[in-house]
Amino acid sequence: MSKMFLARQKIVNINGKIFAYELLFRDSSTGIKKLPSDIKATAQVMLNSLSHIDLDGLLTKEGIAFINVDSEIIESDVLELLDPKRFVIEILETVQLTSALYNKIVSLKKKGYKIALDDFDCSEEMLKNFQPLLKYLNVIKIDALTVNKDNLKKLLPKFKAAGIKLLIEKIENPKEYLYYKELGFDLFQGYHIGRPESFEFESIQDPIEVIILKLISIIKTDKETAEIERFIKLRPDLAYNIIKFINNQNTTKERISSIVQAVTLMGRDSLLRWLLVYLYAEVSGNEFSKPLLHAAVLRAETMEESASRGNKEEAFMVGMFSMLDSLFKVQIKDIFKGLNLSPAVTNALLYKTGELGKGLTEAIQIEKDYFKKVFLANFNKINPADIIIAFENNDIDY
Repeated sequence: MSKMFLARQKIVNINGKIFAYELLFRDSSTGIKKLPSDIKATAQVMLNSLSHIDLDGLLTKEGIAFINVDSEIIESDVLELLDPKRFVIEILETVQLTSALYNKIVSLKKKGYKIALDDFDCSEEMLKNFQPLLKYLNVIKIDALTVNKDNLKKLLPKFKAAGIKLLIEKIENPKEYLYYKELGFDLFQGYHIGRPESFEFESIQDPIEVIILKLISIIKTDKETAEIERFIKLRPDLAYNIIKFINNQNTTKERISSIVQAVTLMGRDSLLRWLLVYLYAEVSGNEFSKPLLHAAVLRAETMEESASRGNKEEAFMVGMFSMLDSLFKVQIKDIFKGLNLSPAVTNALLYKTGELGKGLTEAIQIEKDYFKKVFLANFNKINPADIIIAFENNDIDY
């Protein structure tokens, strides 16, 4: 099991009671070793808070959390994985508000999400950028270190009249706390209120490759779309990549706003194939993952082409799956342990039996014949010892 990290910093109300926590990125027990991009930091916080830990234990049963988001996260639609009753979407101050982004945020608001604005400094530039959003904001976070206090005093009554809660952050001493309390602030955050608390925990979830293989199994057994959605939501990073993939396609102008919509629009067959490609190209740490993907696709297409009409989809799966042992450097039987694959697929992969097993054997033989031909054609250019080793490693007679 791998170690995961996360931090929370409390936000209190005017009576000193905990109002919420801000969830913060951490990649070690001592803090942050390598600061990632905004989107990667947010994705990691989402992944940990949704998948790896007890949210009630982290936030208390009915507690809420602020989570930082940038424009890329907002546009990706992955935020809809979050429960609007538990999470406040905190828009980073660096976001440049475009019409498309504005529409996204308004849509989230209409779906019940609370919206906060981070590190507002009350400057004319920032006010101009976020002016259209003001009527949709639940909370504005003011940075005590950078705020223009003269402008703050002018804007504060307007914010109050709009029903926006004001949160002062980076409060580091009692004097600052009393100043902003008397000024009329509703919420308080900073070292004086409480330093971030770091959490280190074991990831007890299945590795991502197992998650994907189980998802493929669920799709192949014709489960309801809701069951597929529930399973995808176990991994926000996977959900994000599925939605991003569809939104990047030129074949549709429809923007994805839910996992169900993504699965419906993508289609189960296309989703299956994408998952297989994702397994090779993104999940594996194997330095040879790209050439293995290429080889697996060729094998899968060879098997699909030669298979009978009713077996083409399973033939493609067998071809792709047959190289997972090389990809992850484990025994093929260990990869599929506990997976509910069809007997035909399982027997083909483990024992090379049945029509699919025969197809796999024939596809491998075609590759061996081609491999042997290429090597022999280039015999004078290659060290003979390397050829012999390659033949032996690939079980080719010479």
